[in-house]
Amino acid sequence: LLGPLGSDQYRDSIVALAFATTSYFLLNTVLVSAAVCLASHQPWFATWRRGYMWTAPSFYAGSICSLAASFVAQRFELHTFLITLLPLLLVYYSYRHFVSRMVTEEARTR
Repeated sequence: LLGPLGSDQYRDSIVALAFATTSYFLLNTVLVSAAVCLASHQPWFATWRRGYMWTAPSFYAGSICSLAASFVAQRFELHTFLITLLPLLLVYYSYRHFVSRMVTEEARTR
């Protein structure tokens, strides 16, 4: 489907994507949790672990889906590319639903 799995182009893309996703995840969650812990006077690591570490799978799932969509868009027609957007929408809506549940639960506990 995507050519030989050992090809340098795909290996380089996967390595770059893993590095970019990890960098983005850490930069995003560390800065946001730092702001939250400064405002709430809570320890940083506990704040990050409790509120942000669990978001890592959604970062990686989104990046894997985007890589797959990129490969499909390069090799096939537009309708095939549009089909690959379905997993991205699933990640987006499941994340949105989870965040809304967390906000509701937090509001209820206050």
